[in-house]
Amino acid sequence: MRVTILCPAALVEDANNLAAVLVSDASGGPGNLDTFGAPEWQDGEGTLYAAASALVGPNFLNAAADELVRPAWDVDNEINMAGAHRAQAAFLNGSIVVLAGDAPLDLLAGAGVTRLTTA
Repeated sequence: MRVTILCPAALVEDANNLAAVLVSDASGGPGNLDTFGAPEWQDGEGTLYAAASALVGPNFLNAAADELVRPAWDVDNEINMAGAHRAQAAFLNGSIVVLAGDAPLDLLAGAGVTRLTTA
């Protein structure tokens, strides 16, 4: 399943920590600390968002809602677990929006955000 995740700019760092927790192997986990980059999307009220899209397993939504456990690969405590928990709360309350579907740009447009233009 493909998901596109819309994250408010203020939650990007926390959401990156949650992404790293949700990847259980060392090959992908540390790289997920950079899942969300700079905000490139904006809603009609001017709120800025970062977006990411990825193929995920069938248990992704359940895993994102379950108890968070520091992955075994994170022996150096790179993950800010408090941040991951804040992002999880934002996911559960709908502040971080997860959209399922194979057309990320269409999903983002349907969510009411537009891409920022650069000069």
